[in-house]
Amino acid sequence: MDIVDYSHWQAGVDANKLKGAGIIGGIVKAGQISLPSKIPYYDDRHDENIVRLKEAGLICGDYYYWLPKAGASLQARHYLEIRQRNIPDFPPILDVEDPQGLIKAEMSMQLKATIQYIEDKIGISPIIYTRGGLWVNSVGDPAWGANYKFWLAQYNNTLTRFSPTIKPNIIMWQYTDKLKIPGCPTMDGNYWMKSMVELQELIGKPTPPSGILDIRIKKGIYPLSKANREWLDRH
Repeated sequence: MDIVDYSHWQAGVDANKLKGAGIIGGIVKAGQISLPSKIPYYDDRHDENIVRLKEAGLICGDYYYWLPKAGASLQARHYLEIRQRNIPDFPPILDVEDPQGLIKAEMSMQLKATIQYIEDKIGISPIIYTRGGLWVNSVGDPAWGANYKFWLAQYNNTLTRFSPTIKPNIIMWQYTDKLKIPGCPTMDGNYWMKSMVELQELIGKPTPPSGILDIRIKKGIYPLSKANREWLDRH
């Protein structure tokens, strides 16, 4: 089951073409804080992207590009303000990929503070998007990570580099940044790693019909080999 993610850099994404290609949903950028000015930046295609995904009957989500030096409460408030404009299906997602030179303990503390603010305000735990190596080497693989769901980026044939602490909680794998859908710009491709029931529970609504894999193979746009697809089916 594939989910794409994109931002204003990928203009002209046609949600109906995504649906026709067998994509079940899209996750779009919400915004970030510009440093050093600490000016809130809002992705100007966020609202339109969310609306188009909903109109096409696809599940939708958004992510916030999180920076450890931008302030926990400032980023959490900004992100929640953006989401209130048109609330997506997925819980909030924090994009954690730039340590900005902070030590592990500080990185972990700032991220947990941001998460705590969001939980306190809306009662929903965010999903953490990151790379396996960064989570260990820059965040320190904190024990509290076992309490959260993860979306991991790793452009390899198999998803292997991750901490045992978070292994049970990996719900999505971003396996490529070169997914090509006819009529759309190149995007990131993600594989949903859990069951359809778990996806329905996460977003609180029915998911698109099954048969996605057959559609994508038939159209010849599935980027993974048969062996890799079989590996995914077993994990």
